[in-house]
Amino acid sequence: MPYSDEMIANASIDAFAQANPDTEGASGVAERYGDATNIRMFDGDGARLTEMDALVAYLQILAK
Repeated sequence: MPYSDEMIANASIDAFAQANPDTEGASGVAERYGDATNIRMFDGDGARLTEMDALVAYLQILAK
């Protein structure tokens, strides 16, 4: 299985935190997925989490 139980349990928190680097959960994303994981606003809109943010974050994890 490519995902640990911890990754699955934190999936929704990590999706938000990965696209919002100034949030408290952003450090947990790097801990679970590694330092090479991009943690940033993918579409430049920090006011909301979009499907594009989720898609880019997911594809980046798969590319590892």
